[in-house]
Amino acid sequence: MKKLSLRFGLFGGTIFLSYFLLVNSTLAQLKLDVSLQAVPANYEGVCPAIINFKGKIVVNQPTKISYRFIRSDGYKSQIYNLVAEKAGDYPISDQWKINKNYSGWEAMEVLSTQKIVSNQASFSVKCTAVQPVPVDERPLANKADLVIDKILVEKVAQDPPNATPLKIKLRITFLVRNNGLVSTANSLTPEGKIRGSNGHFKVLVEGLNYPTGTYNQLSTAGFLALDAGQSKSAYFEEWVPAGASRKYRVTTDNLNWIEESSEGNNTMTAGYGID
Repeated sequence: MKKLSLRFGLFGGTIFLSYFLLVNSTLAQLKLDVSLQAVPANYEGVCPAIINFKGKIVVNQPTKISYRFIRSDGYKSQIYNLVAEKAGDYPISDQWKINKNYSGWEAMEVLSTQKIVSNQASFSVKCTAVQPVPVDERPLANKADLVIDKILVEKVAQDPPNATPLKIKLRITFLVRNNGLVSTANSLTPEGKIRGSNGHFKVLVEGLNYPTGTYNQLSTAGFLALDAGQSKSAYFEEWVPAGASRKYRVTTDNLNWIEESSEGNNTMTAGYGID
């Protein structure tokens, strides 16, 4: 009985030790690398300038990652979530619209799994002129001005490897901002006074197969009234074939319920799988 007990104890200890080593080995195997670059890195021309930030998250095994963008001016974006179904490179992107001479940087900060910060993607903007605003579109005290401030397209899920056809899920996150001087509730068109009397409005999301497709409506999102300077984000998700290239167009106040100081800045586009 003592021998049996001794052997069982040794065997149990061996199982525990093997499990301990296996868990720690698995944790130690995770490798995460992030990088970001500004495109263009040096802009000289008519402003506003749009600086695009393109980068990637590289992992060597399946994992979940939470991250955000941080900037030299102190701005921090909302938190995004990436589900890496397998080892590989996962593209990330962001935009910064600048209307003055400026030198700065943007970086990507990982908040989960491993807390790391990417390189600082530096850039400079030199405005040779500022795009003139027509007199009848200049901000007035009684007008709002809705813009799409940024769009982020990212892969958040994928079918099992044996699925036929193999598909991935893309999330299109967009930020709507009221750059005007008053709330949308106090800046209504005649139609808006009937349909959107409390200042709410719609945002249209469209997509196409790049580069030969045509835009098709994917979704509309309803937004409540935005005060002057206020912003709010929303997102849309769709499953597409793995390897597909997609381009998205987001238009705020597509039904023209809000009277704006400028109607020419309501749309922005972004892509996935497009160089």
